[in-house]
Amino acid sequence: MSVPGSSFEADPQRLAAFISECEGIASEMRRLAPEFRSSTLAYHNWMGVDDSDHFYKTEHPRWNETVDQVEMMVDYVAQSMGHINEANFHELREIQDMQSDALEDIAALGQGQDSDGVFGGGRF
Repeated sequence: MSVPGSSFEADPQRLAAFISECEGIASEMRRLAPEFRSSTLAYHNWMGVDDSDHFYKTEHPRWNETVDQVEMMVDYVAQSMGHINEANFHELREIQDMQSDALEDIAALGQGQDSDGVFGGGRF
Protein backbone atom coordinates (compact mmCIF):
# COMPACT_ATOMS: atom_id res chain seq x y z
CA MET A 1 0.00 0.00 0.00
CA SER A 2 1.40 3.37 -0.94
CA VAL A 3 1.35 6.45 1.22
CA PRO A 4 -0.96 9.15 -0.19
CA GLY A 5 1.09 11.68 -2.11
CA SER A 6 4.10 9.38 -2.47
CA SER A 7 3.25 8.13 -5.95
CA PHE A 8 1.18 8.95 -8.99
CA GLU A 9 -1.16 6.66 -10.86
CA ALA A 10 -3.21 7.53 -13.90
CA ASP A 11 -6.00 5.51 -15.45
CA PRO A 12 -6.63 6.95 -18.92
CA GLN A 13 -9.67 4.74 -19.50
CA ARG A 14 -11.38 5.99 -16.34
CA LEU A 15 -10.49 9.59 -17.16
CA ALA A 16 -11.85 9.17 -20.71
CA ALA A 17 -15.07 7.68 -19.30
CA PHE A 18 -15.37 10.60 -16.86
CA ILE A 19 -14.84 13.10 -19.71
CA SER A 20 -17.54 11.39 -21.76
CA GLU A 21 -19.99 11.37 -18.86
CA CYS A 22 -19.34 15.03 -18.06
CA GLU A 23 -19.81 16.01 -21.69
CA GLY A 24 -23.16 14.24 -21.67
CA ILE A 25 -24.21 16.15 -18.55
CA ALA A 26 -23.02 19.47 -20.02
CA SER A 27 -24.91 18.77 -23.27
CA GLU A 28 -28.07 17.96 -21.34
CA MET A 29 -27.74 21.17 -19.32
CA ARG A 30 -27.25 23.22 -22.51
CA ARG A 31 -30.45 21.64 -23.81
CA LEU A 32 -32.33 22.30 -20.56
CA ALA A 33 -31.55 26.02 -20.29
CA PRO A 34 -33.90 27.14 -23.11
CA GLU A 35 -36.44 24.45 -22.24
CA PHE A 36 -36.73 25.87 -18.73
CA ARG A 37 -38.18 29.13 -20.05
CA SER A 38 -40.73 27.38 -22.25
CA SER A 39 -41.72 25.06 -19.38
CA THR A 40 -42.58 28.10 -17.22
CA LEU A 41 -45.07 29.45 -19.77
CA ALA A 42 -47.83 27.24 -18.38
CA TYR A 43 -47.48 29.05 -15.04
CA HIS A 44 -46.70 32.49 -16.42
CA ASN A 45 -50.15 33.97 -15.75
CA TRP A 46 -50.35 33.03 -12.07
CA MET A 47 -49.79 36.68 -11.14
CA GLY A 48 -52.32 38.15 -13.59
CA VAL A 49 -52.35 38.97 -17.27
CA ASP A 50 -51.76 42.70 -17.79
CA ASP A 51 -50.53 45.95 -16.29
CA SER A 52 -54.00 46.89 -15.04
CA ASP A 53 -53.43 44.51 -12.13
CA HIS A 54 -51.15 45.96 -9.43
CA PHE A 55 -49.91 42.52 -8.37
CA TYR A 56 -49.04 41.70 -11.99
CA LYS A 57 -47.15 44.98 -12.37
CA THR A 58 -45.02 44.27 -9.33
CA GLU A 59 -44.50 40.53 -9.78
CA HIS A 60 -44.21 40.10 -13.54
CA PRO A 61 -40.79 41.83 -13.80
CA ARG A 62 -39.52 39.79 -10.83
CA TRP A 63 -40.84 36.60 -12.43
CA ASN A 64 -39.05 37.36 -15.70
CA GLU A 65 -35.85 38.26 -13.84
CA THR A 66 -35.95 35.00 -11.89
CA VAL A 67 -36.51 32.95 -15.05
CA ASP A 68 -33.63 34.80 -16.74
CA GLN A 69 -31.35 34.15 -13.77
CA VAL A 70 -32.16 30.44 -13.60
CA GLU A 71 -31.64 30.06 -17.34
CA MET A 72 -28.34 31.95 -17.12
CA MET A 73 -27.18 29.90 -14.12
CA VAL A 74 -27.86 26.60 -15.89
CA ASP A 75 -25.99 27.89 -18.93
CA TYR A 76 -23.03 29.01 -16.77
CA VAL A 77 -22.84 25.61 -15.09
CA ALA A 78 -22.90 23.92 -18.51
CA GLN A 79 -20.12 26.23 -19.74
CA SER A 80 -18.09 25.54 -16.59
CA MET A 81 -18.44 21.81 -17.08
CA GLY A 82 -17.28 22.27 -20.67
CA HIS A 83 -14.17 24.12 -19.47
CA ILE A 84 -13.45 21.47 -16.85
CA ASN A 85 -13.84 18.84 -19.56
CA GLU A 86 -11.36 20.68 -21.79
CA ALA A 87 -8.83 20.67 -18.94
CA ASN A 88 -9.45 16.97 -18.29
CA PHE A 89 -9.05 16.20 -21.99
CA HIS A 90 -5.74 18.08 -22.00
CA GLU A 91 -4.64 16.10 -18.93
CA LEU A 92 -5.65 12.84 -20.64
CA ARG A 93 -3.51 13.75 -23.65
CA GLU A 94 -0.57 14.54 -21.34
CA ILE A 95 -0.94 11.18 -19.60
CA GLN A 96 -1.16 9.30 -22.90
CA ASP A 97 1.86 11.16 -24.29
CA MET A 98 3.85 10.42 -21.12
CA GLN A 99 2.93 6.73 -21.28
CA SER A 100 3.81 6.57 -24.97
CA ASP A 101 7.18 8.23 -24.35
CA ALA A 102 7.92 5.83 -21.50
CA LEU A 103 7.06 2.79 -23.66
CA GLU A 104 9.26 4.10 -26.48
CA ASP A 105 12.13 4.64 -24.04
CA ILE A 106 11.70 1.12 -22.63
CA ALA A 107 11.68 -0.32 -26.15
CA ALA A 108 14.80 1.69 -27.03
CA LEU A 109 16.59 0.31 -23.95
CA GLY A 110 15.66 -3.21 -24.97
CA GLN A 111 17.01 -2.70 -28.47
CA GLY A 112 20.29 -1.37 -27.09
CA GLN A 113 21.12 -4.53 -25.15
CA ASP A 114 24.00 -6.79 -26.03
CA SER A 115 24.90 -10.24 -24.70
CA ASP A 116 27.26 -9.07 -21.95
CA GLY A 117 26.35 -8.26 -18.39
CA VAL A 118 24.91 -9.79 -15.27
CA PHE A 119 21.29 -9.49 -16.40
CA GLY A 120 21.71 -10.75 -19.93
CA GLY A 121 23.54 -7.79 -21.23
CA GLY A 122 22.75 -4.27 -21.98
CA ARG A 123 24.32 -0.91 -21.67
CA PHE A 124 22.89 -0.04 -18.25
